[in-house]
Amino acid sequence: SLVGSEMCIRDSTITTQDGNNRTIAWRQGDQVGIFAVNADGTPQNNCKYIYDGTEWKAENIGDAITLTNGENYSFYAYYPYAENITVTTASLNVLPDQSATQGEGNSNYDLSDILISKVDESTYNGASINLNYSHAYAMVEVLVAGDKVGDTAPEKVVLKNVITDANINLTTQEVTKISNKQDVVMAYVENNENTDTYLYLSLIHISEPTRLRCI
Repeated sequence: SLVGSEMCIRDSTITTQDGNNRTIAWRQGDQVGIFAVNADGTPQNNCKYIYDGTEWKAENIGDAITLTNGENYSFYAYYPYAENITVTTASLNVLPDQSATQGEGNSNYDLSDILISKVDESTYNGASINLNYSHAYAMVEVLVAGDKVGDTAPEKVVLKNVITDANINLTTQEVTKISNKQDVVMAYVENNENTDTYLYLSLIHISEPTRLRCI
């Protein structure tokens, strides 16, 4: 089975302009979708695995991936989990208001950080399957400072008319933009060191220049 699988995020440390480091790590309750494809093309499709804070487990017995020693498999995975995803057409979109949070779970910014992973066909020998994830979309970072700043941070910073939707072929990791465009509200990052500057982040599908508006 895939119970012993290891999952990590590649390129997970980002250096900001003020020299601080922000790291990305899995959180309890995170959900991924995994495809396991046998050499004869037989798939185990969009199996839902949930992180319990220590390890990844299938949501139920129907999602548990079963592997046979000596058989060849390819693996394709993505985050966050979504229904109606196929291995060649994964509609994985960023959220328009990335400043919002959803209860005690991940923020809309977190859920817009689309991650994908691919393991080329190899013979299964009972060892753990290591799924290394990379970021599918671009992060935009805006530092508001100087004469653009009042006594408090802007109520919101908006990226105007950007592409938020795309389809991803998980087998090739090719990203195809969809023409839908929206304004995206950026996420504010607390900064206790430089109180006269305000940092905002957003994740979008970059394909052309965009405009910025501070409110």
